[in-house]
Amino acid sequence: MERMDESVVIILKESENWPVWKFRTVIALKAIELYDVVENPRDKDLSKDELSKWIKRDQLAQDLIVAKMDEGPINHILTFDTAHDMWQKLLTVYDKKSEVSAHMVQQKFSNYKYEGQGLAAHVSSLKDIRNQLKQLGED
Repeated sequence: MERMDESVVIILKESENWPVWKFRTVIALKAIELYDVVENPRDKDLSKDELSKWIKRDQLAQDLIVAKMDEGPINHILTFDTAHDMWQKLLTVYDKKSEVSAHMVQQKFSNYKYEGQGLAAHVSSLKDIRNQLKQLGED
C-alpha cells in the first residue's frame, strides 16, 4: 500500500467542497484497500500479528485523510486516534452541513430566472445547479 498521488484527492477546506472531497477520498481509500479501516471500528479480538497489520493500515488511512485537509477541518478530528473515529466525526460535522447546503441550492434552483443570457449559458447554469444537487445527494 503506497501513499496516494498528490493529484488524486483535493484539499478539504470546509463544507463547500465536502461532497467532492468525500467522494474522491472514498475512491482513493478503496483503491488502496483501506476503506474498511475507515468504515468499521477495530475488531477487539485481533491476534498480536493481526493488530500490528491493522495499526499499519489505520496509520496509512489516517495519513491519507489528514494530508488532504486544511487546518479548519483538522481541528474537528485532533482528539481522535483511529481513522474510523476521524471519519465518523467528519461525517457528523459535514454531512449535516451538506443538508443545509442542499436546501440552499434547492432555493437557488427555485429562484433561478432566465435573464437574457444566451441559451447555452442558461442551460449551463441549470446544469451547474443540477450537478451541485447531485453532489449533495439530492436528485
